[in-house]
Amino acid sequence: MCEVLGPSISSGYGYTAIIATFIGRLNPLSIILFSNVMGLLSVVGELVQIKLGLPLALPGMFQGILFLFPFSSRYINLQPSTSDVIERQGG
Repeated sequence: MCEVLGPSISSGYGYTAIIATFIGRLNPLSIILFSNVMGLLSVVGELVQIKLGLPLALPGMFQGILFLFPFSSRYINLQPSTSDVIERQGG
């Protein structure tokens, strides 16, 4: 079946792509992996909404939490910044 893009297309896919690109650190294979993970989260989130009657913002909340993980890892020193690595190497 062929469908034409119109006003009924779901919004939010651009933000999902930005999050997948950011988490994938601009690595093409990582972006593909995280795009699939984000798609899976969206589908599972919608199923959970239907089955359990949870709020509509649930998948967006999970995406927001995933978006914050790379920021938080840098600030709690799980992933050192490049300037920290240079200082440790004595350069």
